[in-house]
Amino acid sequence: MFDRFFKNNVREQQSLQEIAKAIAAKDRQIENVKKMINSMSSDAINKPVYRTKDITLLHVAASFGWVDIVEYLLEKGADVNSVSHDVLGMTPLMYTLASPNLRDNKQLNEVARLLVVRGARTDCKTPFYCNDIQLGFINYGRDESLLDICIERHNDEFLLYLLRSGHNQYSTNSGNHQDYIDKLCESHHIEVKQLGCRIV
Repeated sequence: MFDRFFKNNVREQQSLQEIAKAIAAKDRQIENVKKMINSMSSDAINKPVYRTKDITLLHVAASFGWVDIVEYLLEKGADVNSVSHDVLGMTPLMYTLASPNLRDNKQLNEVARLLVVRGARTDCKTPFYCNDIQLGFINYGRDESLLDICIERHNDEFLLYLLRSGHNQYSTNSGNHQDYIDKLCESHHIEVKQLGCRIV
């Protein structure tokens, strides 16, 4: 019985890795990826793809900016707020905003907005320091908010979206970041008082 359980787990792990590779591939064969996802149980969709890098399929799809697959995974029961249990401890939304795979903020923001609309928490913070050497992510420090990540990436569009959304109270670590937010709001003729959030 244990032997069968172990073999099933190995098979499931291999299937998850195959799907992750298909998501990361440049040819983007959406029907093929959907078919692979359909072959998985709803429990498996939220399991870690790799043992060493404890992220889910939703983390992978979000970090590559694949809106259709992100939406499909959410429909299939993927946890929009699953936290990676690797050194980064990030949600799919954080992975999207900090991803080295997405240089185009337009594509990135489309995925990020979808995640927020589907219930992604916007008050999460980074648990550890990360730099370019570690997994290629942008530099960020411990306890940085989504606002901090957007500022470091110069993603003003999503930063304004977060500020206007009023989902929660946000915090930034740096006084310079507060200055950046003030200037951004001023350039878009937005009074900080009008925003649906509070910077602390």
